[in-house]
Parts: sequence; structure tokens; C-alpha cells
Amino acid sequence: PDLDGDLVCYLSRLWLLRFHNIQRPGPIDHSMFACAHNKIHVKDQEKNGKLVPIPLSLWNTLVNKYGGGPKLTSPIQCGKCLKAEAVLNRRRDHEHHIVHESDKTYVDPGATWFIIDKLWLASWRDESDKTYVDPGATWFIIDKLWLASWLAFVNEEAQGSVPGPITNERLLEEDGETPKAGLERGVHYRGVNREVWHIFHGIYGGGPIIERQRLDIYAAPPLSRSRQRLPQHQIQAPPLQSAYQQVDSPHLNFQQVQPMQPQTVDT
Repeated sequence: PDLDGDLVCYLSRLWLLRFHNIQRPGPIDHSMFACAHNKIHVKDQEKNGKLVPIPLSLWNTLVNKYGGGPKLTSPIQCGKCLKAEAVLNRRRDHEHHIVHESDKTYVDPGATWFIIDKLWLASWRDESDKTYVDPGATWFIIDKLWLASWLAFVNEEAQGSVPGPITNERLLEEDGETPKAGLERGVHYRGVNREVWHIFHGIYGGGPIIERQRLDIYAAPPLSRSRQRLPQHQIQAPPLQSAYQQVDSPHLNFQQVQPMQPQTVDT
């Protein structure tokens, strides 16, 4: 269309294709391109392939006949959503860094290991769980599916959603202590050390804690569990905590991602 001398709107190329090829294309659907602020939420490099500029007069004609929306009048991405995404990307980088720094292949004498779900961890690193820990140390087991969701979250390309609380209850019977039958290491769960467990649990909460003397969910738990905690400044991601509360984004649920206080582990 000729855009000279007319205000411009942006129209879905997919809907325009339907309009040219289907007698009844239905309402215009911009839900995948617009945020809750009714502004464009499409990356600049993808915009030309998904949206086409049309005169405002033509938009009014189409929407009066077919309905739908919302109307997108600016080619600039929503500033509030961009700010929220920047905060979330800083969180991804921070969590990846602190977990990587704490993911040792050994534990200090007297320290313990924490077990974590393999699928969740598999997207973050390769299959490299140890089959032993130093004398006196323990493993902390974690649900693999939860670990896979965290790995997808911190992955720069996948940029998955913020994971919820750790879902170790999937590995246990209703009593919350007895492991379900048929669980396999590397298939249903993974193992992490104490520092990594406290980072995950301090940020996301959930559980329950599954601590073992060997990297085997059916192994005996230690006689006593470690009460040692990481300093809170190592778990949280300043200044992200305040940023989570300040950024308004329709695409990010910041109620989910408030860092939680670490729990003392008792038996």
C-alpha cells in the first residue's frame, strides 16, 4: 500500500496471507506480537518477516469489518518489556555463574553433596556426575526434570521460563521420604554438591531435601545432615532482587522469581 501522507499501523503478515487466500480470514490476531502494553514485542531482526506497515485508514477499514487487534502504531519495541528482559538476562548470567563456580568435582572433608534432577542439569552441563565423594561428604539429589528447566532458563539460546520450586517430591512416595521404585541416576535424578544445592534451594525453594552418602537415591542417608549454609550474598543476585520488584512486564512473572531465604537443614 501507498504510505505517503498517511499514519501507519502494523499488520500481521500471517493474517494478511489469510486475507488474500481465505474468504473469511477471521479477526486480526496480534496477540503473539503485542505485549500487555499494546506495543510491539517482536525483535527488530524479526519484525519485517512478521509485520507489514499499512495506512491507518486501511487498518480502520479492516478492523471494522473483521475485528481483532490490538492496533500496533509504533515500530519500536516496548521499553518496559525490554527493561524486564534485561533484568532477566542478568539473572540468567548471575545464576549460571554462581552455580558454575560452586559445581566442584570434589567436596571438602566433612562436607556434603546435594542431589539434583538430571534433565534439569543436563541442559546446563554434560554427563559428569561423580560416582563417589570424599570421606564424610554426601550427595544432594535433585529431580532431573526440574534441573532441565533451570538449564533451559540459563541457556542463552533457549531462554526458557523461570523454573518454579524444586520438584523432588516427584522422586518420593507420599510419605515424602521413601524413593519411588525404578528410579535411575541420570534418567530421573542428578547429584549436586552442598554449595550448588544451597544456591538452587536458596533461590527457588521447594524440595524436599534428599541427601545421600552415595550418588544413589536408594543409598542410606547420612546420620546427620549439614547445617552449614552459604552466605546470603552468595545466593542472591544484587541488585536484581529490587529490580524484580520494580519492573512491570506482561511476559515475566516476577512473583515467581523472588529469591527465597535459605533454609537450615535439620533431621
